[in-house]
Amino acid sequence: MTPCGAHGFGPAMFYSPRIRRSLFAMRWEKPTSRRGALQGLLALGAGLYSHRLLADPNIEARLPGSPQDLSGALAEPEPLFAAPTRLDRIGRVMTHVMVNGKGPFRFVIDTGASRSTLAPHLARSLGLKASVGRNVMLNGVTGRAEVTTVAVDSLEIGALRFEKQDLPVIFTSIMGNADGILGVAGFEDQRIDVDFKRDRVSVLESNGKRPHYSMVTARALRNDNGLMIIDVRVGRRVRAKAVIDTGAERTLGNIALQNAINRNRRKRELIEAVVHGATADLADGVVQEVRQAQIGDLTLSNLEVIFADFHVFKLWGLDQEPAMLIGMDMLGVLERLVIDYRRNEVSMYGERPSSAATGSRIRTVQR
Repeated sequence: MTPCGAHGFGPAMFYSPRIRRSLFAMRWEKPTSRRGALQGLLALGAGLYSHRLLADPNIEARLPGSPQDLSGALAEPEPLFAAPTRLDRIGRVMTHVMVNGKGPFRFVIDTGASRSTLAPHLARSLGLKASVGRNVMLNGVTGRAEVTTVAVDSLEIGALRFEKQDLPVIFTSIMGNADGILGVAGFEDQRIDVDFKRDRVSVLESNGKRPHYSMVTARALRNDNGLMIIDVRVGRRVRAKAVIDTGAERTLGNIALQNAINRNRRKRELIEAVVHGATADLADGVVQEVRQAQIGDLTLSNLEVIFADFHVFKLWGLDQEPAMLIGMDMLGVLERLVIDYRRNEVSMYGERPSSAATGSRIRTVQR
């Protein structure tokens, strides 16, 4: 892994797609302001609201049992490693990680981040103090900010070992009760295999073999940050680039993609969204339903995408062409996801007629 300061952390959003659909079915008076609309959604969403990602420069001053540290404590039991997306939660992909020879701890695997991070409670329990003069620039979906780090001697994931890391200490909503984030965008020869049906996740050295014939495989390009970028067709005619981001809760689109989709279409009423990212910056966007997105022979239908002028697309050099970030709301309805960094391939399988979480349908065409 080649750590750097560029993260692809996903936004913390405030409602589920089912709640959004209920908005269309109900007769609401038009809110007097954008904030008023947000407050209405928050009232409906209740416990579905997620805190924004928090940088924590004074980790030793935090008291145990803070709301951030306990955000997942009251949640119902969920799969240990491969949690699919459902109505009441966005899915997560997790693995066991040893930190300084201690653990194992549960880390969220983030394919959109090239640097790993620690949750505040883990840094505190390991006795790690903020490093003086070792700040890094944290790039999030909506902006960037300078944050402090702690020095970690080693991270171990099975047989993989990474040494001498300076890791930011932050909390993000997708963590829930996890202990950190494993940034894997800098992987070179590894293979991540996620089986949502059997609750299994493996992070191993790639054997270089082709995936099973039943899986849809897309060839990926790697950018300077190590991100996997694949080709996707949105709707019937729009060709776009897509970043696979298991650390993002929601699927995002840039303005170029939004304009391409809506070209020659009648204007329709859209729901406004306020997106929180890794920094204090906010992004004002809109939620739009996309009928389908096709990756090779795999088609996902009835998707909901949040469109805005997101900072992260500029960071990745994807702001001038149609592009999207595929988050766990979309990836979590698959049955299996394999990312092979040696072969530069993303393989997917899904045959569910519908997703209980989003109403999305998945179909794989065998040829």
